[in-house]
Amino acid sequence: MNTNSLKITFKIMSMDVLKDINGYLNFYKKYIDVLLDITNSLSESQEQMPYYKVKIEMLLVKYCISCKSLLKLLEGTDLDSKFFQDLTLIDIPSIHIISRSLIENFLTIFYLFIEKNDNEDIVAYRNWIYELSSLAKRQKFSNNSILDKKGKKKIEQEATIIKILREKIEENKEFQLLTSSEKNKILKAKPHRIPSKIYTWTKLFDVSKLNNLLFKGYWDIYSNYAHSEFLSIMHLEGIRVSNYVLNLLGRNFSKSCMLACPMFWSVCLSHW
Repeated sequence: MNTNSLKITFKIMSMDVLKDINGYLNFYKKYIDVLLDITNSLSESQEQMPYYKVKIEMLLVKYCISCKSLLKLLEGTDLDSKFFQDLTLIDIPSIHIISRSLIENFLTIFYLFIEKNDNEDIVAYRNWIYELSSLAKRQKFSNNSILDKKGKKKIEQEATIIKILREKIEENKEFQLLTSSEKNKILKAKPHRIPSKIYTWTKLFDVSKLNNLLFKGYWDIYSNYAHSEFLSIMHLEGIRVSNYVLNLLGRNFSKSCMLACPMFWSVCLSHW
């Protein structure tokens, strides 16, 4: 791992509590740069690893892209309309939706690669189920007339991969130790009902040891924005960009910033 990244991280970790929006944002930007450097080091190291572990790189990339999008949203969104000239708003609903996605991204990485990293068989079957779930859902497009020849061929290839994944999962000795009910949820479920994880999100919050009052609480609230419930429109009045709004958002945004810390250290301790 890049030692410069560690030096930057230790420096950031030793900083005093940040008191303004610019401090929060600078802190977050530095952390994302460190995480991007770590992600890049995975690729450059050319370390040989099982196929199923390659997903961690793309999950980290997804996390970093979402973080960067969040930072852009905090700059404000220009409506660019002849009806609302020079009007810039903070897109609070989208900020909360991305924040919820970041929490789930972290929990997914924790579940797939960190919680049981001392048991390779568990890591393997969890990754295979994770992949199986999405590929199985895509099979509903197999008879879709919109698909071109290339798309249909891709779906056919994935059907073969699904069979291989099912065999690998069934043969996995740790998977065989699960209860009949747990195994049936994977092996006997309809394609569109196969879960990507054997844990619920609530269970994942518990086993990850994240502060449930903080992270689970925010995750629950953010679901209102993801599903366009009433709370998602309550904040749309009076959100023209101002120092007050930015600082208020900064305090809330800092809660999401803290996700970078446990994720960074967990990944480091597990893979380096």
